[in-house]
Amino acid sequence: MADIDNLIHDGNELAQASKWDEALECYRAASALEPTNPEIWFLIGCCHFKMNYGAGAREAWERALLIDPTFEKARVWIHRVTGLSGQIPITAKT
Repeated sequence: MADIDNLIHDGNELAQASKWDEALECYRAASALEPTNPEIWFLIGCCHFKMNYGAGAREAWERALLIDPTFEKARVWIHRVTGLSGQIPITAKT
């Protein structure tokens, strides 16, 4: 069984290299092992956002907030990309 910390570390390294698909695989594997970890869902959302999949980003960040309503990073990013409309565009750009 893969260690969650190693999966997150590997995902972070891949994300820093802009290898979003591969980073997402690591984060998804980590989420399968620890589905109630809001940080993992936040990272999944960040990958989706960087891959221009706004709906996936929103879904992952909302899941992080369902797990932990005080998880501020997810709340900040949802607000950052939705602005006043409350909607994340399907193709969000940074």
